[in-house]
Parts: sequence; C-alpha cells; structure tokens
Amino acid sequence: MSCINKSNKNYKDLAERYGDFLAASFVRGNILNKKLDNADDFYIPNIKEVKTYFRDIRKSQKQKEILDALKLNPVLNIDAIKVLLQGVVTLYNGNFYVVQGTNNRGPIERQLTLREIYEPNLKIVEKLSEEYPNIFELQSKRGPTVTEVKITPATEAEYVPDIEQSIATYTNLVNENLGVQPNSFLEGDHFWQRVGNNLYTLIDTETGEPFLRNINLRSGAEQPIPTTPVNKENANAEIMDIRANYDNDYWQTTLGLQGYNLDQIINNLETAETQFEFDEQLADFLKIIC
Repeated sequence: MSCINKSNKNYKDLAERYGDFLAASFVRGNILNKKLDNADDFYIPNIKEVKTYFRDIRKSQKQKEILDALKLNPVLNIDAIKVLLQGVVTLYNGNFYVVQGTNNRGPIERQLTLREIYEPNLKIVEKLSEEYPNIFELQSKRGPTVTEVKITPATEAEYVPDIEQSIATYTNLVNENLGVQPNSFLEGDHFWQRVGNNLYTLIDTETGEPFLRNINLRSGAEQPIPTTPVNKENANAEIMDIRANYDNDYWQTTLGLQGYNLDQIINNLETAETQFEFDEQLADFLKIIC
C-alpha cells in the first residue's frame, strides 16, 4: 500500500483536527485516490473539502436520488426504497435506523464521525419525512443519536407520475422499430437501460446510479423481485471472505467515513432471505470497496 505524504500541509491540518488514523482514512477513501499505486499521485483534500463532501455534496445527491424516484413512482415498494437509502439508513432487528458510522473509536473521534456522517444522514431523512410524511416517520430512541425510520410505502398515487411520458416515448420507439425494444433511450432527464423483456432500469444522468429498477414500460409497474431462496453455502463463503479481508480497523474506519458499517453490511448479508436480495447486497458492497 502506498504511503501518504504526511508532511503535506493539507494532511497536517487533517491530522491535527481528526488524528492521524482518521486523516489517513480520509485521504485513502477520497474518490480521486481509488486504485492508486504511486504515493506521489495521492490527492490530499483540505478540511473544507472533507466537510463539504459529507455535509453538502453527498447529502444533496442522496436527497435528489430518492426524491426524484418518488416523483417518478410514488408507490415505490420497500425493496426499492432500501436500495435508494443505502448508507443513509440501515436495517437492524427488523427496524431501520439512521446510519451513524462505526462505534469503534474514542469519544472525540466518535463525535466528529457523528457530525460528519450521522447529522447529514439525519437531515436527508428529515427532508423525506417533510415531503412524504405518509411514507417516512422518524422516532428518537435510546439517546439523541439513535433515530428509527419507519417506512410505510404508499399503495396508491395521488397524481399521475412523470413516468407516463417515458412510457409514451417507449411505446412510440417500439412501434417505429416494428416491435424491437430499444436497449436504452433518453426521455428528458430520464435515461432508461433495458434489463429484460419490456423491463428497464432508470439511471440518474447526473450520478450514473440506478434508482428505479425492473420497471415494465408497457404497464409502468414494478416487476416482482424473484423469491429464490439464498444459496447458504455460497453465501457463507462470500461472508467468510469479507470477514477475512475487511474486518479490520482500516476498513471499519474507511467504510464508516462513507456512511457504512461493516458489521451491519455483514448482518444484512447473513439475514438475506432470497438470492436476489443477497446478490444486491453483495454487489453494493463490492461497488463501495472498488
């Protein structure tokens, strides 16, 4: 693993505020430093950039993603909402809670982590509860930093969602091409990628992230998620591999700074009931660490 230039002014400022361990995690976890081998190429963010990312950039991206998805489809099911809120809320003992970051640090570092991770995540779900109070309800639990998020998906829409225009465009394209379904198409700001027969995933053109999956553009309905039971033998092998390679202080901190908790990720993998759910959880984890 390449070494960080700890004599750099930006690094010294980060280390003075957060301590050397957290400062190194901020640098190695920066998106500009993924898969770098040459230490001279490390980009070292300053304190303002670190604070801006957690307080402003990530929060606004996540808010936009879920609000856009609910605007397009007000009756999103619980599985779709879980995917959208990955890293913002986590499932524990059957209930959703706002992600805090890892607890495996001292009191000063813990407070900084809560400020950088928990507070922005809380603001995201607070905005959602304001916009969709019938879907999202917040309840404070054991102390000021434990917030449960009750999610009750809507069963009917009060208006025709924007997806109707995409359906109309899709129908026209299929008719013009004598029944051939397009591999992808753009309708306004909505980029649709084909994943099956009449099934499409909506991609956010700004972030490149999917936020509506398995939508049948003939009917506008979500395709039911397959219920094949998880292959326990293969799942246990994957989980053992994750524990062996990532259950250490460095990755616990690095994941925590991105709003993820390794113990909760592993718990979600262990409690997955269907192969689809397990594969989704594993794919999300691999995307985080790559």
